[in-house]
Amino acid sequence: MFNTNEELVAAKKEFGKIFFYSIAAVFGFYLLLSLLTTNVVIVAKEVLIFAFFLTTYTGFLISKTKFDFLIIFRIIILALLLFILYMCILLSNISGAIFFLFIPVVIMTQILFSFRTSLFLTLVLLILSYFITEIAAQFNFAIKVDFKYYDPVVLKFQEYLTYTIAIYFSFLGLYYKNEFFRIELKQKFLEIPKINLEEEKVLNTAETEESNPDKYQILYDRIINCLNVDKPFQDADFNIRKLAEMVNSNSTYVSRALNHIGDRKFNQLINEYRIAQIVDELKNDLHHKFTIEHIYTNAGFSQQSTFNRIFKEQTGSTPSEYIRNIQREGN
Repeated sequence: MFNTNEELVAAKKEFGKIFFYSIAAVFGFYLLLSLLTTNVVIVAKEVLIFAFFLTTYTGFLISKTKFDFLIIFRIIILALLLFILYMCILLSNISGAIFFLFIPVVIMTQILFSFRTSLFLTLVLLILSYFITEIAAQFNFAIKVDFKYYDPVVLKFQEYLTYTIAIYFSFLGLYYKNEFFRIELKQKFLEIPKINLEEEKVLNTAETEESNPDKYQILYDRIINCLNVDKPFQDADFNIRKLAEMVNSNSTYVSRALNHIGDRKFNQLINEYRIAQIVDELKNDLHHKFTIEHIYTNAGFSQQSTFNRIFKEQTGSTPSEYIRNIQREGN
């Protein structure tokens, strides 16, 4: 899913560091609450201490060394998922605020897993969330309503704290999801010009080389035969790369063959074929059966302005003038 460029590696390291330090801050805050208050935190202090030091140390390692982004985060996210499920079951009779923590978890799964896996986990979470009360009742696992932790003031504080944590990690996940996508997209666009520049260099060099008429004549004949038989020019997205693939060559040699033998460039040749097809259809009165838009799009033109300009360049008249001339000749 991720490219191994330096910018992306740096972004992953930054995300990992912030993520683990943020998790450590949450555990540290709950640990502090458990030391200063009673009946607020239901998780054992030993668990909070262990989680705090583990996440802090992991964040430190990430900031100093290389790490396997996917493996570490997948393990952590799955562990957090199980922990949240446990808390949902535990608090099912008291508050539903804990369910909001599923939102950042779902966002994180979209970063770390494939779309199919992320969708599967999301559906599982939705199903479990719907039946969580029944599951808690079945196993008699939930905290009773009359339990000492059920204090309205404490409950409201815990809910606001849960909402804050959910919102923070949701925005963190969305920000870095967008950042990773931006870097990957940037990498793809940076790779395209490199290929084009290399091909342009080859083409420029080819102009100074001594051409082989026989070799290019054979290739040119294959090109013309391909255009006449398969009519690939009818595709508006048809380009020299696709033509090269169809004649089992490459764009460099195709361009040379067109220049040396046909004395024209690729776009010139393709437009000639497109206009020739349109002229033939107009002479056969297809404009009475189909709209002019249908005729020029069927020939490979995607824009009417381009079609009008090229048609006039090659025929000396606009499409409407050409149709009137045909009608006058028919009369």
